[in-house]
Parts: sequence; structure tokens; C-alpha cells
Amino acid sequence: MSTFILGFLFWQAAGLLGQSLPLSWALVFGALISLTDPIGGHAYAQNVKAAESLEVEMQGESLFNDGVGIVVFTILLAFAAGAHARSRPIRQLPASRQNRSDLGVPYQLVSDN
Repeated sequence: MSTFILGFLFWQAAGLLGQSLPLSWALVFGALISLTDPIGGHAYAQNVKAAESLEVEMQGESLFNDGVGIVVFTILLAFAAGAHARSRPIRQLPASRQNRSDLGVPYQLVSDN
């Protein structure tokens, strides 16, 4: 969601400044700056002395968001660049979802012990 909001706002700002920027490239920029910082979330959780289970949950959520962000960035970049094989990045979405759940369950089991 933030990718599209930031990209659209960036596109509008460029237009107000008299710059011609295609919306597709503005969305690529939105995808690039929308990613979260997992290290920042970890530092914040340590500073407020959060429970370990909450810290693990925040790290998992941050990594999940980063994975989705990378896929969205790849799709938007291929679209903006006019790639001929647009179906290739789109096919990465289910694969990346499966990989995250495959890695997330063992990590959760280990971190609970």
C-alpha cells in the first residue's frame, strides 16, 4: 500500500515541479523506499525492553514485508522497463511466499525453545 501511495505522491510532486516522470517509474521509486528496516525494529524492541516473543514476531513481520517488497519492486521495475517476459517476476510471488513459510516455521520452533 505504501508503495503506491509514495509512488503516486512522488509522481504528483514531480509534476508540480515541472518534471516529466512516468507513473511507472514513480511507483518503482515508491517500492524502493517503502521497505522497512529490520535492524531498526530490532534496536527499538531492545530499547523498550520488549518481551522476546514480541521481538521475534516483529523480526518475522519485518522480514516478511521485505520479501514482499522485493517482489513488488521486481514486478514494477520489469513493468517500467518494458520487459518482454513480465510473467517471470509475477511467477516469483507464490515461490517467495512458499519459501518464507518454509523457513518461518522452523525458525519459530527453534526460537520458542
